[in-house]
Amino acid sequence: MRARERDASSARGGLRARGGLRDTTKGRESHDDDCRQLRANSRAIQLAATVWPPGRQDDETAVITHPVVEHDHVAKWSSTSHSPPHPLPPSSTMTSAPVPLAMESVDPRSETSGFIVRPDGRKVAYIIDGDLTNAKHVFLCFHGMMSNAKFFKGGAPDGCAYISIDRMGYGKSSYVSPSKFSYSDVVDDAGAIVDKFSLTEVYLMAHSAGSPNALNVASAWSSPDNGPTVKGVGILAGETEYTVEGAPQTPGGVKCFMGGCVGGCCVPVCPCVCDWGFFGDWKLKFLEYPFKVENITCPVILYYAEKDGIIDEKLTQFTAARLKNASVEMIPDTAHFTCATPEFQKKMAAALTK
Repeated sequence: MRARERDASSARGGLRARGGLRDTTKGRESHDDDCRQLRANSRAIQLAATVWPPGRQDDETAVITHPVVEHDHVAKWSSTSHSPPHPLPPSSTMTSAPVPLAMESVDPRSETSGFIVRPDGRKVAYIIDGDLTNAKHVFLCFHGMMSNAKFFKGGAPDGCAYISIDRMGYGKSSYVSPSKFSYSDVVDDAGAIVDKFSLTEVYLMAHSAGSPNALNVASAWSSPDNGPTVKGVGILAGETEYTVEGAPQTPGGVKCFMGGCVGGCCVPVCPCVCDWGFFGDWKLKFLEYPFKVENITCPVILYYAEKDGIIDEKLTQFTAARLKNASVEMIPDTAHFTCATPEFQKKMAAALTK
């Protein structure tokens, strides 16, 4: 009996050596390795689709493509190969789920938020309110101090869409040193977002300290060669250019509280009070504009609140007097923030687009 078992074992060994009998243990291990590799490739592609616009995967080499932001702010595609260490098994022998088929690019207009990356590495985030895919009128929106892009959430009326920007240092945009805040960068950032969505006409809307941003953008784009056509500008309780001779100034009590107490004490101790963008924002608002608001030719509507203790009528009227096509409206029984709720944002948008 033992002799027969030794003979059978010897025969199997000979067959295995000649390739006539497969080692099923090693076969299972190789197959399991292949399945693990396939699952890893699938997870990598799904992760790429989550972090970036969907990538694409080639059949054999599992190539994942990622967008690379160039200095001209146009996303271009580069490939990074993730080839498996050994050939994938034929589809007839696969027991794990197949790798997803090629995924199509997502239209950024269908997203609800996003960001661009600037040449200096800064991230500029934005959110979209309304149906940007089908909107007849598109607004770029600039929030005020100690706020963020969500300020304009819910304010887009039917037929309009808002691209609300997290200004430098606010919300999900990158921190920027106060010494590097500039209106020229504001204009360039807005231009990069416009390029991303291929917009040729826009409206601008801003609240409080966001208004100098909108006015500088409108002035910079007053020349057709510098940007899209600005159809109109809406200012909600907006700041003025304080460096101009004869300009009214922010009330002394507000200036002392914001610049001294909030900027000097509260923010360093408790950053949750407001975003770090406050520091640069406060510095920027008292600098001379690089673009002259007198160059703005499109309609500009300025609201001010009857009970606003921060931006009063004098500041609003001073700005309006420098513009070629401006109108001013007082919002009764409102204060600095309540005159800029979604209700009044919709009213402003309707007045500009009628």
